[in-house]
Amino acid sequence: LASERTASPNAERVQVAVRSVARVLEMHPQCAHLWIESTIGESGVEALAGVMATNTTVQYLTLNLKDVRKDAAEELMAAIGRNTWTELRDLRFAAGSLPTGFEGAFGPLLQTNTCLRSLTLEANSVGDAVVVAIVDAVLQNQ
Repeated sequence: LASERTASPNAERVQVAVRSVARVLEMHPQCAHLWIESTIGESGVEALAGVMATNTTVQYLTLNLKDVRKDAAEELMAAIGRNTWTELRDLRFAAGSLPTGFEGAFGPLLQTNTCLRSLTLEANSVGDAVVVAIVDAVLQNQ
């Protein structure tokens, strides 16, 4: 991907680390807390989406999706939403890390997830469309 070809050595190390975390979660699925506050890049998001589509133990997830394409971030949220066995209770987005136009990602996630108790968007710029999407999805999930 174009953004990864120009990534700094540090960003590349973070992406490798996230892929490693994804492999660890597959081998040791009992992990309950996962904080990823560094930018994880496209390949990191894709690896995490693959794991979160089936993971049943991560309960607390903090993400930084800054500089990640909107469609990749939406696929991660959709993967979590499709996982009907998820135990994810707390989803947080690091400050300033939501992609522009990301509001569509919350609908599928919140319409199907029955475990999520906390969604933190603190210090992110969200417009009316995000708030409306979240409220609509929560009301449909009742």
